[in-house]
Amino acid sequence: MMVAIEKALINCDDAADDDDADADDDDDNDPGESAFESAVGDSDISDHEETVIQNNAASVSDVSDDEKTVMSVNVDENIRLLLKGQTRALDTVYGVRKMHDNKLMIGNAPKSFDKDKIIVGNKVYENDIGLVELLFKKYPDDTCITDNDKKNYATILKDTNAHKKYYKSKKDIRENASKKIY
Repeated sequence: MMVAIEKALINCDDAADDDDADADDDDDNDPGESAFESAVGDSDISDHEETVIQNNAASVSDVSDDEKTVMSVNVDENIRLLLKGQTRALDTVYGVRKMHDNKLMIGNAPKSFDKDKIIVGNKVYENDIGLVELLFKKYPDDTCITDNDKKNYATILKDTNAHKKYYKSKKDIRENASKKIY
């Protein structure tokens, strides 16, 4: 089982190496502000309409078939682990969790996958390796995660109240030692 996870991470590293040249051009972050804070502050997406969040680096049509296979394997492996209850490497606090009826949830919103899309509530996101890492892993591989993935993840946390106790907007922020809160 760990072999499959390691293979997915190796594939993730290989895909990230292809994007390293593009990532060097995106060094415009404010060092005084965490990526999580800047992502939450930049989020002004309407809750009432379906929104497709595009990856700044590439659209799904620009992603190679090999990268799509890696994304699919990564999602499938994470879902399989969730359904089997083998969640030691998965983040079921700030990430995707399985309900008793085998539905997938993040925060207070249902979550599903459709080939190259991630659907959270009424919003659609591109199925990107970095976003999948953030949504599932306790300790995501930073080499796969882009600034856009962090912004999308922060938007998902905010919109679903995944970072709040009982997933209620009026409750306190959940205390957790997660490294994913940037």
